[in-house]
Amino acid sequence: MTFGEGLSNLIESNTLKWIAFTAKGGQGKTTCACAAAIQAALRRPNQRILVISTDPAHNVSDAFDQRFARDPLPVRGYPNLYAMEIDPERDFAETDLGRALLGGDLDAARAEAEGDNRAGQTAMEEDLFGLSSLVTELVSSVPGIDEALSFGQMMKSVQEMTFDLVIFDMAPTGHALKLLSFPSVLEKGLSRLLDLRSRLAPMLNMASSMMRLSGTSDLGPSVSAFDEEIVSKVEELLGIVRKVDEQFRDPSRTAFVCVCMPEFLSVYETERLLRELRRMHMTCQNLLVNQVLWVVDLPEQVPEPPAKYLPLPLAQERHGWTALSLFQSRVDIQSKYLQQIEDLYAEDFHITRVPMLRNEVRGVADLRAFGERLLKDSGIRPIEPAENSPYTPSLRNVLEAHNLELIIASGKGNVGKTTTTSALAIQLAEDRRYRRRVLLVSTDPAHSLSDAFGQNFTVSLSSAQSMSVNDIDQVMRPVRVAETAGPGTLDVLEVDTAHFLQDIGSSMAQTNLYNSEMNAGNQGDPRTALAAMMLGASPSDIIRDLLQAVPGLDDAIAFTRLMQRIQELDYDVVVLDTAPTGHTLRLLSFPALLQKGLQKLEEMRQRFAGALSMASTLAESSGFGAAGGRRPDEEIAERLQSMQETILRVVKQFRDPERTTFICVCIAEFLSVYETERLIQDLAEHDIDAHNIVVNQLFPSDASDAERVDMVSARVLMQQKYMRQIDELYARDLRLCVLPLEPQEVRGTGALSRFGERLAH
Repeated sequence: MTFGEGLSNLIESNTLKWIAFTAKGGQGKTTCACAAAIQAALRRPNQRILVISTDPAHNVSDAFDQRFARDPLPVRGYPNLYAMEIDPERDFAETDLGRALLGGDLDAARAEAEGDNRAGQTAMEEDLFGLSSLVTELVSSVPGIDEALSFGQMMKSVQEMTFDLVIFDMAPTGHALKLLSFPSVLEKGLSRLLDLRSRLAPMLNMASSMMRLSGTSDLGPSVSAFDEEIVSKVEELLGIVRKVDEQFRDPSRTAFVCVCMPEFLSVYETERLLRELRRMHMTCQNLLVNQVLWVVDLPEQVPEPPAKYLPLPLAQERHGWTALSLFQSRVDIQSKYLQQIEDLYAEDFHITRVPMLRNEVRGVADLRAFGERLLKDSGIRPIEPAENSPYTPSLRNVLEAHNLELIIASGKGNVGKTTTTSALAIQLAEDRRYRRRVLLVSTDPAHSLSDAFGQNFTVSLSSAQSMSVNDIDQVMRPVRVAETAGPGTLDVLEVDTAHFLQDIGSSMAQTNLYNSEMNAGNQGDPRTALAAMMLGASPSDIIRDLLQAVPGLDDAIAFTRLMQRIQELDYDVVVLDTAPTGHTLRLLSFPALLQKGLQKLEEMRQRFAGALSMASTLAESSGFGAAGGRRPDEEIAERLQSMQETILRVVKQFRDPERTTFICVCIAEFLSVYETERLIQDLAEHDIDAHNIVVNQLFPSDASDAERVDMVSARVLMQQKYMRQIDELYARDLRLCVLPLEPQEVRGTGALSRFGERLAH
């Protein structure tokens, strides 16, 4: 395997069922997936091809310039090619099983559909002991069960559509790495369901018999709230996901295609992705190296790149473009979107326009210089600038807002978000008018801050998995940036918010509920011990698991705990470098998610109160007696109340424009501008302040010919360095296809078809 090999091995394969395109954000993954789909449709005229977008940003519609939704629609001009954009969690939540497991009731939904007005009475009878809906609650409490069931439902639907080849446009890297965990998650959920059924059935049957003897209404046959229909539906999905999982591990049935660019962070992220795929026994044989500068008239001082590092020309195509024509083509593309940004936002936003630089920005000195650019007018303007705009074109307003406590930056992948936050943090710490203590925090799993500063900030948590919350807080300590010039200080904290969930378990372990379980039979509370026997698990374990019963609740709680930890550290200003746009938009929904989660937990607490009351009666009748002190469920309620108060403080800070602001970072390209508009709309809906947009990586239209050639030449030299790394890392094992930075945008079926010819060439 070597350079110059396209995707023909996949497109022409007679056995492949699935092709999954994955990459770091902003690499051209969607363009490559859609272009490959067109080539597959052309070369397989008698087969049906489907493109599925599972990326929340849903860029497939934009790539084809045609609107798609949850049902497959034919792509214009290609009768055997279909596309669809789905939200697996939303779509699953609308099914009977989804309503039952993720916040509804299967019987109630069915009764409503049949017009059965006895549903409410039946539900009351079934829930007499607070246990009838416990089974579905516990199934939904399995971490990741919502995504696993959603994925199973999606794959079930896809298989029923009988497409010959399905091409996935995945969400950035992490989504692909979750796929293999889904079968085991479903196994765990189903196992818990069946185990609990076996434990609860005898007890509830006995209770039902006692009620019949006493003349009280019978609990009825459906007291098996372990609804057989739910079990069968979960088993059906489990079978489908097992089959898909088996196919995903079979290289004759499934292929992964990684897309990258010849830049440091992209190559680093690609190596991480390939390593994880190998660990999970998934096969990736193709790597697409995208947006390579293909220049034919480089100055003499710039060495000619090896031919294998350059794209292969199509029929009747020149071998690349001149430096001046390539530069001008980017100016033309960017001018259109610069004007669009001006028309949309100039009356309400500071629009900071930053030019493309000759070299990468790495290290404190480079970041300091970049930060100085953020604080002054670059002079770059759209063709028709807004008149009399009161907003200056720089981030100086952020530097001078001395009351600001939290600055959050967000944007699509590969737009320079981490560079912007790092550079701004340095400027805040080195502003001599104030002695600010600045904390720069990364919640992006890619953790690019260490790479940006050239200093390792990541603290391994592998040894902290069994630690207490205090130990974890100690491990989660900021690291001082060594080279800042004062008078303030700058510390960096790179965290994975998922680790803060350990905090909740540790907190639960400190309650009397946990201690009484551990000491049951001695001085502990027999009510809790008997409840644990009846439920098949300790109440504290169940409550802890239920923290993940609401999709996204785990992230929401973890983020809230992170914000609490940040407040405890007591910095003057915190700059937050978030994961790409979709993660930030999810962050905005956290307060509602937490409210829903707390309501669910309170309902479970009330159910346990019934179970504990029954256990207490049984304990007393058996001669054990009831332990004194507060009831365990009362302590749980107190914990929930404390958590809710923390949430409200975070929400209040987010909505205070004197204390918190968002910075939207983008580049002057269609998808980036589109995602920025979506982010700004969501911020407005949540009453969160945002008055700054940074437009990065601009090609200055007023640059001289010499400056243009110098800029392009410098970027070519930088790319050559990373092309050599890609060669050394992957040429022996992967088919490498080099794709050029095109002079025009690749949008619409015509442009995608031509781009696809490069993939299959």
